[in-house]
Amino acid sequence: MDRRSLLRAPAAGLPLALAIGASAAAPARAADALPPGFAPVVSRVLNTVVSVYIRAVVQKSASSDGGGSGTRFASQAMQGSGFIVHPSGYIVTNHHVVQNAYQIAVVMEDRRVLRARLVGALKRIDLALLKVDASKPLPTVTFGNSDLVKPGDAVLAIGNPLGLGGTVTSGIVSALNRNISETPFDDFIQTDAAINHGNSGGPLFNAAGEVIGVNTAFFSPAGDTGSVGLSFAIPSNDVTWVMEQIRTKGGLHPGWIDVQVQSVSDEIAEAFGRSDPGGAIVVAMPADSPVGKAGLRQADIITRFNGLAVTDVRALAREVGRTTPGSTVPMEVWRERQVLTLQIPIAAWHGTEMISGIPATVQDASLAQGMQAPHFGLNLVPLTHAARSKWGLPANQRGVLIDSVVPFSVAENHNLRPGEIITNVMETPVSTPDEVNVAMSSLQKSGASHLAFLVGNDNGTRWVALPIRDGVA
Repeated sequence: MDRRSLLRAPAAGLPLALAIGASAAAPARAADALPPGFAPVVSRVLNTVVSVYIRAVVQKSASSDGGGSGTRFASQAMQGSGFIVHPSGYIVTNHHVVQNAYQIAVVMEDRRVLRARLVGALKRIDLALLKVDASKPLPTVTFGNSDLVKPGDAVLAIGNPLGLGGTVTSGIVSALNRNISETPFDDFIQTDAAINHGNSGGPLFNAAGEVIGVNTAFFSPAGDTGSVGLSFAIPSNDVTWVMEQIRTKGGLHPGWIDVQVQSVSDEIAEAFGRSDPGGAIVVAMPADSPVGKAGLRQADIITRFNGLAVTDVRALAREVGRTTPGSTVPMEVWRERQVLTLQIPIAAWHGTEMISGIPATVQDASLAQGMQAPHFGLNLVPLTHAARSKWGLPANQRGVLIDSVVPFSVAENHNLRPGEIITNVMETPVSTPDEVNVAMSSLQKSGASHLAFLVGNDNGTRWVALPIRDGVA
């Protein structure tokens, strides 16, 4: 909207003096008398939110790059958000933010950059746990109880949309228990807070500054990639359960019952003589199923599990998953117009796919070569007449040409590209590859953690700092 359309003129027909007098009579409001909004909450929690930057291995069609047929592996830079859940350096984000990542870095609110490793991730639930090594305890979020969230509650989303870290948006809870067909357990909180690419993995706070969800997805109409006020977050109670299992037990150990069920529609409830909606009706189970031996039958409608109401199949799946394998819990069922209570044994679900490190499917020789490439993966050549002609460089251009960059190398990870010119190593001007190598060797021997190149291209000149000591991001 044009800002001019917000201006208002005096009401038609009023004398000008009266209009001015009415305006002047209104008491001026001091800035400190204005409502504080969410500023106090944001100032308290902003340092618990981080920006996540990764380098991921992706498969590309060789033909799309003019390289013939087949597929090849390539490096791709991506970003997302996360938040600190333990002072020792544990950070929560989405699985899809760090999927296939071979390098992960997080940027703190104070702009520190820390290298992170993947502790574990779950594709089905779209959550991941990262770990950074911190020199001192880190500030952490406080979790709220997502079971107490109500439609209309005020919410804040903080994250790294489009790489613009530390961005705050606000809205309300629009709906609960949304099924967006992501997992068998979908229980998303829907909000109208603006969520865009890069917000994934960031926290959704309530008005008290407690985390009630992890921003995971947003709906965008075809042809539009921005927020339209339909955003979805994984509830915090699911997050805390999953993350604590990964952190303390090294993986997820959910419960499981061997039975096929479907949600109870109004028509099914009517057919089986139930007046209350909800529940999960048994479709089938193996003949030797432990739950069958415990008394569960086909056509039973499961109405409560371990004391909690079963509203649908997704609710049952969540409650069974949270139950400790090996335990026995009460289950209420509706059978022949009566409520019965069964004691159901909980087995361990062996289908959980824990992911840690780089998946084997994306590891290949080019990745290993890039990670171990000498001289950061740079192929440097003098600025000869042929080199100037190849890259369209002026005759007065000085420096050393980057002729090629090894995929997955330190140089590629720091956005150095073929055709760029290195003019300085730190304060020292360079004009040959040997001068670059001598300067780098001298800095490495001095024990420095980083060196910096002054690099030029068609868009100008910039400093690029590269790590020269193991363990430095």
